[in-house]
Amino acid sequence: MTFPWCLLSALLISVLGLPGLWQAKQYREIAVFCFVLVVATVLAIIYVLRLPFPNPLKLMNGVFAPLNDILMRV
Repeated sequence: MTFPWCLLSALLISVLGLPGLWQAKQYREIAVFCFVLVVATVLAIIYVLRLPFPNPLKLMNGVFAPLNDILMRV
């Protein structure tokens, strides 16, 4: 039942936030606003549906482990 509330709250946030940015012609801020809102909404839906949450530490290990191997060889 909380899944629709995630979408409704994202819609409410966008309805309240976007008109002011649009009137001020702040198009880059609109793009960043929309990107952050979409990411936050997706993460909220993942949390509400109790899906496996992506762990940022695993991503960092995947990126920096090869770099660590290269630096250890030097």
